[in-house]
Amino acid sequence: MQLFNEINSRKIHGERNVFAGIFRNLIFCSVVLGTFISQIIIVEFGGKPFSCTGLTLSQWFWCLFIGIGELLWGQVISAIPTQSLKFLKEAGHGTTKEEITKDAEGMDEIDHAEMELRRGQILWFRGLNRIQTQIKVVKAFHSSLHENIMKPANQNSIHNFMTHPEFAIDEEGATNTSPG
Repeated sequence: MQLFNEINSRKIHGERNVFAGIFRNLIFCSVVLGTFISQIIIVEFGGKPFSCTGLTLSQWFWCLFIGIGELLWGQVISAIPTQSLKFLKEAGHGTTKEEITKDAEGMDEIDHAEMELRRGQILWFRGLNRIQTQIKVVKAFHSSLHENIMKPANQNSIHNFMTHPEFAIDEEGATNTSPG
């Protein structure tokens, strides 16, 4: 499927023929050929390091069938007009060009490049805010995890027992540090 995704991703913005000029780009051809050969070698000879086993001929044909279906699905998706998908723009993409134009009404002359730059800056800052939030969450989780490990609730925890196996408690509650 990855190979067919690579082919489907060659044309965007409503372009239909994904195979047009495919052999003019030598870098693309070498990446596809390298991916193709690598996947066959990994699947057939990867074994335990790659957690896979070789495929039968019918399984390889099923893979091709699904991949060709993916090419067809790409054509179906590209046939849908983007005007009918405007509701998807609001799902996480943020500011639209119309909103930027409304914000810029007070300015005398603002060209399209400036609006795109401003939109890019807004998206950049939103991305940075998301990353900062994710870092805060990871740090909070990390610190709470270390607090629980470093400060066990009682001295007789399994953590202390596992890190100090010579530490043993007699039935009366006295500690015995002798090895046996």
